[in-house]
Amino acid sequence: MNIFFRQIVLLGLLILPVSTWGLEAEANASVTKPTTLGYWGIGFDLINFSANRNGVLSTFPSLTQNASIQSNSANLRGFVGFQFDEFLGAQFDLASMGSVRSTDLGVTKQLFNPTLFSISAVLNKPISENLKAFGKLGGTYWYLDQPSATQNTPSLNSGFAPSFGVGLDFNLYGGSERMLRLEWNYYKMDGVLLNSANSLSLNALFNF
Repeated sequence: MNIFFRQIVLLGLLILPVSTWGLEAEANASVTKPTTLGYWGIGFDLINFSANRNGVLSTFPSLTQNASIQSNSANLRGFVGFQFDEFLGAQFDLASMGSVRSTDLGVTKQLFNPTLFSISAVLNKPISENLKAFGKLGGTYWYLDQPSATQNTPSLNSGFAPSFGVGLDFNLYGGSERMLRLEWNYYKMDGVLLNSANSLSLNALFNF
């Protein structure tokens, strides 16, 4: 089991004790409608990129055929959203996804750094007073830049492609101002250097 999936398991174990909080409400309990329209959040993201090995090797000819590509990373993400009503909203996400690295002849170096900006429609499904599920569908603009300051054109590749996600919002504090969000996202890419990406994030969400 690689490091990325170990991190996912650990994150899941951390979330499990609070996941039953909202389920303790009675089945016929009334769901509180949102009293605020806007929200923002910040969180910790674990991401696994599906790299195109042939594309990476051709883009970086200094790498040998025995080079290994490490495409698991962790970084911060941020988002801001707006609720049109209890069920429908829109969300903007910005994620700087760490780096894709190579190990070749015993030397590890950064190849490029992905950044993703997403806009999505969000469909919410209240489950109880303390638990809400949601789904996201939209598109993501992504670009890959090289960390070397000596490059005249540091941007390697960019594009726009579909993305979607699902998640849960936990009300842990008895009010609607602060919540805990667990979210999974999938990003499609063009396959030149990266085919796709999966991410799992744990976020603090604040309503206003």
